[in-house]
Amino acid sequence: MTLVVDLPPETEAQTRKVAEAEGVDVSTVLEEALRAYLPTAGSPQRMTEADLLRNINLGFPEQFWRRYRELVAERRAGTLTPEQQAELITFSDRAEQRAAERLVYLTELAARRGTSVRSLMNELGIRPVRVE
Repeated sequence: MTLVVDLPPETEAQTRKVAEAEGVDVSTVLEEALRAYLPTAGSPQRMTEADLLRNINLGFPEQFWRRYRELVAERRAGTLTPEQQAELITFSDRAEQRAAERLVYLTELAARRGTSVRSLMNELGIRPVRVE
């Protein structure tokens, strides 16, 4: 697709400078800038409030947390095997990743509602989960 855009002279000059420095053409610089700026189909900015809430409320099944607590207890008792330690690290990594994803959705929903993330968490009854 061809699109003609009128840029202010300083923006055009800056774009050309970046293109020259990176050894690419101007259209590549503009395309990369637009891709970075525009939300993707699955991005929180394009989700409905219901979708955001659904993603905020996604969690792990009880058996995940049960096994996690067992592994933490083994570690505290000093009886954790190397295999169990690797498993605990995997569980911790998954829990931390999920918490980070959840925060993205919480941040978007809080921005839409004009409130803070902390206030939204209180409103939704969400308490931080401690991952050891």
